[in-house]
Amino acid sequence: MFNRLQPILNVLDIAAETQFYVRLGFSIAHQSEGFVALAAGETVLFGLKAEEESDPIAFERQMFLQFGVASVGEVARHCEREGIAVEKPMELQAWGEWMMVLRSPGGYRVAVEGPQ
Repeated sequence: MFNRLQPILNVLDIAAETQFYVRLGFSIAHQSEGFVALAAGETVLFGLKAEEESDPIAFERQMFLQFGVASVGEVARHCEREGIAVEKPMELQAWGEWMMVLRSPGGYRVAVEGPQ
């Protein structure tokens, strides 16, 4: 019955938030007034919705994005090349995966997890 989850993140600055994810390697699948759908390959993963008033701290409590990747080291090198700030550098987790954490312009914590 259900075949995917596509969360929509409320953001104050949709242009800055969109640019953050595009710099990470996502593509824009659809864009209209106040909305952007972001994709990896052919799959739409999530959307961004412009809000006039919001509380980024409340967003942090509500949503923590975690993306599975083929290589956390590759993402770390990509972030360095693109000048994307890393909040928490890659670190081996107790369950055997590597993880690093970024912060989007809207205040969302964005983790990438996978092999080194």
